[in-house]
Amino acid sequence: MLPNPQCPSVPPSAKFSQHVLIQGRQLLYRTLDGASESDFDDGATERYEERARLIFRSLQLPLLHDRTLQLLEVRIGGPRVDDSGWQRLPPTDAHGVVEANVRFSDDDIQLIDRLQGNVAVEVRLAETGDTVDSTAAPQRRPSAAPVQAVAELLSPDGFGVISDIDDTVKVTEVFYGIKAVLQNTFLKTFDAVPGMAALYQGWAKQRASFHYVSKSPPELHGPLSDFLQKKGFPVSSVHLCPLLGRDRANFKLRQVTSLLSQFPNRKFILVGDSGERDAEVYAEIMRKHPSQVLKVLIRAVMAEDVENIEKARAAFKGIDEAKWQVFTDPADIVEPESRSKKLYEEAQVYLHKAVTGYFSPLTLHEEEVWHDYGLVLWHVGRHMEAAHNFQNAVITNPSFPKGYNNLACALVLLGLSNQPMNVQLVQQGLQAAEQAISLAPHTPLYWRNAAVLLSMTGDQQSAIAAWERFRQADPRTAAAEEALGGIPRDCTWEFYFR
Repeated sequence: MLPNPQCPSVPPSAKFSQHVLIQGRQLLYRTLDGASESDFDDGATERYEERARLIFRSLQLPLLHDRTLQLLEVRIGGPRVDDSGWQRLPPTDAHGVVEANVRFSDDDIQLIDRLQGNVAVEVRLAETGDTVDSTAAPQRRPSAAPVQAVAELLSPDGFGVISDIDDTVKVTEVFYGIKAVLQNTFLKTFDAVPGMAALYQGWAKQRASFHYVSKSPPELHGPLSDFLQKKGFPVSSVHLCPLLGRDRANFKLRQVTSLLSQFPNRKFILVGDSGERDAEVYAEIMRKHPSQVLKVLIRAVMAEDVENIEKARAAFKGIDEAKWQVFTDPADIVEPESRSKKLYEEAQVYLHKAVTGYFSPLTLHEEEVWHDYGLVLWHVGRHMEAAHNFQNAVITNPSFPKGYNNLACALVLLGLSNQPMNVQLVQQGLQAAEQAISLAPHTPLYWRNAAVLLSMTGDQQSAIAAWERFRQADPRTAAAEEALGGIPRDCTWEFYFR
């Protein structure tokens, strides 16, 4: 879904806008039992102005300007020197939103890094076509500058996390009532629930995708996305509910179900809290889609709130207890069935089929067998055997960047684990990292892992340079990792199969 840029040619009245903000602020403080600006920190007024303006502007726009039937156009690959590549989208709906499938040309597809992650997107208002002279060229609003965005490319399989926002990752205190919600939404700094960013980063290192679903209005998309990034939460998509939308009560059920249907071969962990109806919604989804839901995790927002906690537990009656958990501390979460064990078992079958000729040469390459089996061996602790498998993968196919990437991680980690350090293994690992980058210089992951390995070996200057290349290629992921403490200390591995 793409938000509709506001139309500069019919701007809301500045006087009306300011009047609405003032009236809204007075109403807000009356709702808070006569509280005043002096009861909050110096940034409260600024935060109110920013967040409330977004919402009031949206609410008043229908009075001043019909947002339906606005036409947008989109192109991929980021800014270009020419004006080519734009594709017209269907008209926006009453909330200024458009949803569409778009086909891109072969030339456009060449602009996408097919091996890894993200693609730049530009959206702008289309030509109006509003002209009296039918022979005249359509006119574009001069101030309708393109909006920059980043779209993440997801493989059809793998696993993802679908997460609530309020009181799951962001402190909103819904359980304290409307006054607390208003304060935390409009006046206070957005605070993260302790431990959740680290939990999600752990899943991100296993190549999980992340989808946030909340009944917060789309007008808060910007502040919420900034919060998630600054606090170190990985983000793939954010799905919010229009403030004046119909059937808001069933929004989460509808949106999560839609995500599962969009990715029928992916499996998901669903995360919510006990303050609202997350347990009931997720339990219903699990019963309807048992094969797609790995586990449901419900955060107990107040340990002493026994009634809501028991209500959450009751929602899962009849469902295997290994498939859901109510938790207080993220550190207490029991992960879904060991991925290492499952991957090892899958790899044994995979390798057996390869060796016995079950796969045809058109569907399987020898280097893939060595590579993926090596990964599984690494994750079950058979590190030296894993390194040999990665080595065999790149010997089989010297133009195999994934093999060099994982070989680099394995050799450096093995070299550093020796006492004293095995300098030869470390050097061989760094050479493998260079080879991965030389084969696929536009793949952000290889720059990231090179920075991690160089930092581990003490070459901070080279590590910072490599990390800068990673940041340029994938700024969103880099910012999320930096928020947790700078250049991380662990590699990201690549799988062919899940």
